[in-house]
Amino acid sequence: MHPHTAQTIPLSDFQRGYFPSENTRVYIKFQVDITANYLWGVHRFSSYRKHLKDLILNLLDERHTYEQIAYKLNEMNYKTLRGKSFNKGNVFKIVWNIRANRRIETKPIYSNFKLYFIKSKL
Repeated sequence: MHPHTAQTIPLSDFQRGYFPSENTRVYIKFQVDITANYLWGVHRFSSYRKHLKDLILNLLDERHTYEQIAYKLNEMNYKTLRGKSFNKGNVFKIVWNIRANRRIETKPIYSNFKLYFIKSKL
């Protein structure tokens, strides 16, 4: 045999994916682990709350301080969710909650693969 010639080994019916019986069913069972810090549909905020959050984040992007943001919100007649005027503490707490509640999700991890060959009764 030439050294560069690969030796071919005949494959069995199983290795080729053929089964001698049509009544053999093949099942695969596996585990999927996903880590997330949220559940679908749990965080449904009012449109006012979402608008406030977006407005505050935009002002932060423009490099405003918490005190400046509170002043601007009060100047535009916005109120807290409890109907009060804003102060830098309110703004800080809102920003803290926004950052703490960002969605965290890991990639799925697949494990514990098992193949089952079940012969059906005729």
